[in-house]
Amino acid sequence: MLVRLLPLPDIDIFLEHVSRHMAESGTEGTPVFSPLQPGLPWDAEAARLRVKEAWEKTLEEPGWCRAWGTFDGASLIGHIDLKTMKLPSALHRATIGIGVESSHRRQGVGSLLLQAAVDWAQEQPALVWLDLEVFAHNHAAIKLYEAFHFVQVGAVLDRFRINGKKIDDLQMVHRIRE
Repeated sequence: MLVRLLPLPDIDIFLEHVSRHMAESGTEGTPVFSPLQPGLPWDAEAARLRVKEAWEKTLEEPGWCRAWGTFDGASLIGHIDLKTMKLPSALHRATIGIGVESSHRRQGVGSLLLQAAVDWAQEQPALVWLDLEVFAHNHAAIKLYEAFHFVQVGAVLDRFRINGKKIDDLQMVHRIRE
């Protein structure tokens, strides 16, 4: 399976994938993985503008984002993104977001995506840390992150409430250089 950096012309297929993926959160035996309440409207145009702005930024600009995708034919079925905060003082850290559509889970797609992002991050001299957040009940995701040497550094209890259920959120980090 091929993992590649997503260029600007891929924004629409990226957002279509994210929309499909987010709709799977908490359905058909899939654990809840999104903090967004199911069924809420999603402003696709606003999302498109935010993604475009972040993808266009250089790595020296706060708020940059880079995304990679895995395809099944022409369909984007998994993604990973690295993004920075909008503060110059945080440019040494990038936060990971990752999603694989349910029909392609447990086939190594997440590992391929995470490896691609970690490899790229290690080539960026300014990056020192990779951060992520994961729901405490998402054991498969936690196991994947631990295999890539992410360690838990904190937890926010009752961070989200989705469909009346309390969800704890774990913070994990991976130091890529001193």
